[in-house]
Amino acid sequence: VVHDLGQLVERVVPDHVPQCHVLVRRGRAAPTIAHIAASTEADLIVMGSHGRTLIGRWVLGSVAAEVLRDAVLPVLIVKEPAGPLEQGTLVVAVDFSDASEAALRYAGQLAADCGASLCLVHALPIGEHQSAGHAIMRETASKALQDLLERHVPSAVGSRVHVEMGMGAAAKAIAHYAVAER
Repeated sequence: VVHDLGQLVERVVPDHVPQCHVLVRRGRAAPTIAHIAASTEADLIVMGSHGRTLIGRWVLGSVAAEVLRDAVLPVLIVKEPAGPLEQGTLVVAVDFSDASEAALRYAGQLAADCGASLCLVHALPIGEHQSAGHAIMRETASKALQDLLERHVPSAVGSRVHVEMGMGAAAKAIAHYAVAER
């Protein structure tokens, strides 16, 4: 197993990564991953996800979901193969909670380190029609997002703000926007 992991690391991890260790441990995956990340003073846990449906997660469980829920440090879940981050765009969903502000600070630093830009997205679960009240809500959210950018994102990072409006769930609207922006 260690040999196979070593070959995977050599094939996937770029040469410019300064340090890479292969660890194999026995035990339940999620608590073991969270424990190793915390004990090695990692900055970020990166995991792949199969993207199973709700029923699939219920029947089979989801290691990524469990790590995301239980870890004490940031977790990045990748659903499909990702290209290099350099010069790309990070879409950061913001709901104005403390957790989303922490995610924005982390994403801002990641974007600065990688030369990427940020797009902040806030989804308003309201209808598509254009009433005066909806225009005020969109403008208020846009100003609040701009304020977050100014407070939490290094000025060198290119950024923009997008407020998504629709009747569906916020998660679906944000995912749809992120795919459309590719």
